[in-house]
Amino acid sequence: MNLRPHMVLVALLAAFAAWAQGPSFVYFRADAPLDASAYKMVLSQLMDLDPQAEVFHSDDMTILQVKRGAVSDEQLRAAITSTGVNLRPGTVDPATLQPAPVDGPPVFIVTDDPAADLARYQAAMAAWNAAHPDQPVGPPVHLQNAR
Repeated sequence: MNLRPHMVLVALLAAFAAWAQGPSFVYFRADAPLDASAYKMVLSQLMDLDPQAEVFHSDDMTILQVKRGAVSDEQLRAAITSTGVNLRPGTVDPATLQPAPVDGPPVFIVTDDPAADLARYQAAMAAWNAAHPDQPVGPPVHLQNAR
């Protein structure tokens, strides 16, 4: 009896199980922006819960992105809220994240499509300059230096 096919099947199942248990990202939205001390407390609590966790935040400090191992969303939420941070219910789908609307000049937003990013910014820049001739904006700095 040849055991090689069975060994290959067992190895593939083990690899799939390890991949399925691997780290994944979960996103939480806070009710208010975190200050530096609150963020440090969140980091401490999450590292105590899962030493392999990695925690990132949005520019406005309202979204927490947690790369986790075998820890559940509920455990992460409990650890974050134990620091006094109020989270909105559920998790956030990263595809729905958009920058907060601002009452100011357009912002260049980087995605996986540089041509669309530039076209979107140029349209916003033209609309801003038409509405605010006293406060004109130009291309982003990284595009000015590329000339």
